[in-house]
Amino acid sequence: MQLLAGDWGVAEFTARIPHPYPPGAAAEWISSNDDENEVALAIERRSDGAFIGCCGYSPDEPGAVEIGYWVGRPFWKQGFASEAVAALIAHCFSDPAIERVIATVHPDNVASIRLQEKLGFVLTGKRRLDMPARGYE
Repeated sequence: MQLLAGDWGVAEFTARIPHPYPPGAAAEWISSNDDENEVALAIERRSDGAFIGCCGYSPDEPGAVEIGYWVGRPFWKQGFASEAVAALIAHCFSDPAIERVIATVHPDNVASIRLQEKLGFVLTGKRRLDMPARGYE
């Protein structure tokens, strides 16, 4: 996680991954991730169980969750993100309390926009988002 998340290409469009990624930050995040309202999952390559990224969700508004995801650069353009996010969405909708899944995307992140469109997301509006890891709050 430290190596993959520390890549500027990975961190650039995320709100939460700091850059540079401080030594020990991955282990600290894993050990402190105890918010019962937020679900964080590892993405593993099926063929060998290698860690390749993360995905998860947190409550947004009543009946809705916001998803987030990232995949390490060596694993881009291989369908891993699409597969992981599709599984995450299915997991979300298996909970009867979740009626809507929300995803945000930086307007310059063309690959993520395509992924979201492919999975059925539609643009419902534009807003300024906090990106604390980038210093925008």
